[in-house]
Amino acid sequence: IYERYLVDKRLSKGTVTLYKGYIPRLFESWLDLPLNLLEKALTPEVVIDRFQHIRENNGPGAANNSFKCLQAIINYAEILYPQFITRNPTKVLSRAEMWAKIEGRDDCLEPKQFKIFSDALLKCTPAHRDCYTFALYHGIRPAEAYSLKWEDVDLENDFVTFRHETERSKRTYTVPLSRQSKAILSRRKAAATEGQVHVFPKQGPRNKHEHLILRADHLKGKTGLSLTPHGLRRSFITTGERLRLRREDINWLTGHTDNTVTGKHYAKLTPDDLRPVLQAICNEIERLMVDGIGAKVIRFSK
Repeated sequence: IYERYLVDKRLSKGTVTLYKGYIPRLFESWLDLPLNLLEKALTPEVVIDRFQHIRENNGPGAANNSFKCLQAIINYAEILYPQFITRNPTKVLSRAEMWAKIEGRDDCLEPKQFKIFSDALLKCTPAHRDCYTFALYHGIRPAEAYSLKWEDVDLENDFVTFRHETERSKRTYTVPLSRQSKAILSRRKAAATEGQVHVFPKQGPRNKHEHLILRADHLKGKTGLSLTPHGLRRSFITTGERLRLRREDINWLTGHTDNTVTGKHYAKLTPDDLRPVLQAICNEIERLMVDGIGAKVIRFSK
């Protein structure tokens, strides 16, 4: 029913990725349950225990989102097979008022944490390390980083196109590459196998995707910081603002839509126009990751 749901509902690519990221990984032992035994197997105690386990190990957001996905799948099964399912076992979370209250996230690398972050990434695989760093150097959404395809990379002219897909919109935007991000992509290109589609391919046979995934629990476990992959986006934006750069330019680089009259009808910036802005932010991020705070460093161009 999980596989049929993904086909029948005609979900956006981003939503399908969400389901595939949660269901096989967090509910693997439930996937083979026959529908006629579902209600008997998923007792309120079993459902609540699994919810609490996910909340403690993966975070409240993962607990809420994964069970919302599961609830939608079982709701669909209840419609198709009412003779097997008369109630949705996951609805006990609403009756027990178990849903986690999610506060707005504000995780962001402080200046003194950039070097800690960089040093800790040495514990990661080269692909994960490059993906995390690439996401930081561009301030992009996690999915825009790990789903990047080679067809959207132009190393000859130093541009990259990011694709942002949700249930409500499909949007692409092209930005310049900085010296640092081009070095990462050049390194990935040298390591790529023939016919490899994604810049950051999957790591390990258990990964259900063709590309790797950036997860909050993985990042926290490697760095020891209370930092999510989306927090890297905030870190990029905050670094730009600390440099007193124009917010409009930072928004343009990070794919934020400018709905002002000027932004929609008059501003006609090109990726090349924003190259100096991106490079300034990346230079500061690199300085903080390599030298840390407190150091006075003068770099000479080669």
